[in-house]
Amino acid sequence: MEVADRGFKRTLGLMFRKDGEMLFVFEENVRFVVWTPFMRFPIDVFFLNEKKKVVEVKRDLKPWRIYRPSKSYRYFFEAKEGKYENVPKF
Repeated sequence: MEVADRGFKRTLGLMFRKDGEMLFVFEENVRFVVWTPFMRFPIDVFFLNEKKKVVEVKRDLKPWRIYRPSKSYRYFFEAKEGKYENVPKF
């Protein structure tokens, strides 16, 4: 898993890749949109609070979409769709 804790890495995320997982880390709680231009596959996105508890899940986010989470988060994790089926859907 790769960690994206700075500007350009956060912007790129998993774009232009064939597979992978990425953890986005922020210094404080945020509520940024997740956008998927140039993605080659759908992703699942898991939003976590400062205690690293999952507070929201967005499954099967297709390429060229924008998703605004309903809650703020400190971390979010993106992975190829279906890779982590055990995490509950909120």
